[in-house]
Amino acid sequence: MLVTGVPHPYGLTVGGDYIYWTDWTTKAIHRADKDTGQNNIIIKGKLQALRDIHAVQLQQPSGELIYY
Repeated sequence: MLVTGVPHPYGLTVGGDYIYWTDWTTKAIHRADKDTGQNNIIIKGKLQALRDIHAVQLQQPSGELIYY
């Protein structure tokens, strides 16, 4: 068990050094360190009808931009 005291989790994802989850009871998106479960914070609260959550990584374009 990594994090305790989570009332009603629904969605879960991993991004970088953190786990993120949504919670129906707190109506919020939470974040904690994925290795220790420490530094548990609310990223955004007061969200209605929360469901799933996904992490995406935006890549910098590779190569060189050429303007004509």
